Amino acid sequence: MSMNETKDGPIPAPIPDRETEEPDPPVPGRIPDPPAPEGPDPAESPEDPEIPDESEDPKKSEAQDESEDPDESEGPEDPEERAAGTRRFLAAAYDVSEVLGIMTAVIMLVFAFAVRLNVVEGGSMRPTLEGGDTLVVTDFYTKPVRGDIVILHRIDAAPYDKPIVKRVIAVGGQTVDIDFSAWILTVDGERVSEDYRWLNPERELLKSEIPLPVTLGENEIFVMGDNRNASADSRQSEIGPVDTRCVVGRAVARFSPGGTCAAIRNPFESENDRGE
Repeated sequence: MSMNETKDGPIPAPIPDRETEEPDPPVPGRIPDPPAPEGPDPAESPEDPEIPDESEDPKKSEAQDESEDPDESEGPEDPEERAAGTRRFLAAAYDVSEVLGIMTAVIMLVFAFAVRLNVVEGGSMRPTLEGGDTLVVTDFYTKPVRGDIVILHRIDAAPYDKPIVKRVIAVGGQTVDIDFSAWILTVDGERVSEDYRWLNPERELLKSEIPLPVTLGENEIFVMGDNRNASADSRQSEIGPVDTRCVVGRAVARFSPGGTCAAIRNPFESENDRGE
């Protein structure tokens, strides 16, 4: 009996220790196995990896949340809130209507007592005013003075009994004279420079039907149009010197049909006294 045999049979060969066993020599043509990753041994981890619950899809639940109607989630509207909203709306509407009403009243008062609009008809005030111009007229002044453009309404001056627009040449107590041969205007003996005057050479020279010179009464004014050969004014016997009570107002601005606006300047403003 050999040393590797027993009574029951051959003695099994001892199992080699893998930790100390040397690796097998590489086999030609065989790709070596990759090294095992370093880390904890899966066998030593007592916890199983978490498996996501496929029954709950976060995208699906998010889409469901967005599709929910907020009105349905909040429930029916509270009657008290609805009544409060109605009251707020009515209060705002009342405030707006009150403001509009006040503005309308103010505008009506302004146009009734402060200013009014008049449309120029004809060309008697050329080149200062043209037919179709709209004048802003105010009666907020104490009395007319020389150089003012005023609106007159003398009801006893037919056929000139409608409102007319003229320039004030002289006022109460002054004496007016005109030299028609040279068209020189004098007031109280002094020659008046009239840059605004226009003498239309295509029309016949209009002279005075009333005797000149004329001295005005205390409450009278002498008026003429800037277009001296095409104006019915104080030179006509139907109009003559005008009582200041026939003055409706003074023009302070004009709007042309083209949309331009300009203030009306008195060329003698620095010489006038608008006091009593």
